[in-house]
Amino acid sequence: MTLELVKIEDGLCDGEVLYHSHVSKTSEEISELRKRTMEKKRLKEQRKREQEENVKRKEEKKKENIKRSTKTKEEEENEQASDMDTDADDEEEDDNDDDEQTDSVCVLFVICFELK
Repeated sequence: MTLELVKIEDGLCDGEVLYHSHVSKTSEEISELRKRTMEKKRLKEQRKREQEENVKRKEEKKKENIKRSTKTKEEEENEQASDMDTDADDEEEDDNDDDEQTDSVCVLFVICFELK
C-alpha cells in the first residue's frame, strides 16, 4: 500500500488550499481566491447580522401586537358590557321592534394537498 499526498487544505472542506499536487496557481490567482473568500465571509456575516436584526424586530412587533390585542379585547369587553346595558334599556323601550340582528361569521378553510 502506497500513500501519496495530494492536497493540504486549511479547515475541513471549506478552507484555503495550501498545497495541491496536481494544480499549481500563480500568486495572482492565489491573491484573487483569497479576496473572493474574504468577500464571501464578509457577506455571510452581514447577512447573519441582518437576519438577527430582522428576527429581533419581528419579536418586538409580535409583543407589541399581543399588547395591542389584549387592550383591544379589554376595550371590546367594556364596550359590550356598556352595549348590553344600553340594549337592555332599549329593549324595555322598544318592545314592538321586530328588527333582527344577525351576527357575521368569518370562516377560514385551509386545504392541504399532498403531492406525490
